[in-house]
Amino acid sequence: MPASLEARRKSAERKADAFRLYCSGVRLIDIGRHLGITESVAARLVKKAAAENPAAEMTPAERSGVALELLLSAHGEVRQELAAARAQGRTDDIRSLLAIQSLSASRCARVLEAQPEVLQQTGPVFNLTAFQQLTGGGDQQQLSVKPVEVKVEG
Repeated sequence: MPASLEARRKSAERKADAFRLYCSGVRLIDIGRHLGITESVAARLVKKAAAENPAAEMTPAERSGVALELLLSAHGEVRQELAAARAQGRTDDIRSLLAIQSLSASRCARVLEAQPEVLQQTGPVFNLTAFQQLTGGGDQQQLSVKPVEVKVEG
């Protein structure tokens, strides 16, 4: 491979690595140290990569919405795998999948807490009446608890 092609390939890889690390939350100074470049060069690489990224044209709410969709999709896949593991009685897999599902739900919740504006109603509105009819609604039995007198001698 000619030197100029090799240099361009390495430059593109370095730019992609810098952007990936930056999106993962790594500080620019640490990216520079990791890639053997200065912080300012790392900042330029990240800026160039961000400008080339399709997400750069999205609003923050759109980016958060896409991120939330990806998280929810992954969460759904874990739920499906968990159901399959339960059906097959794979207890070790069930424990691991429950841990993953919990982590996934936690991450989804953090995204929602951080940017509640991503929750835009796009589908049908939740029908409380239909839900109550399906679940028995207000017809559920109420537990009656009678107070009990307790004497403490001391």
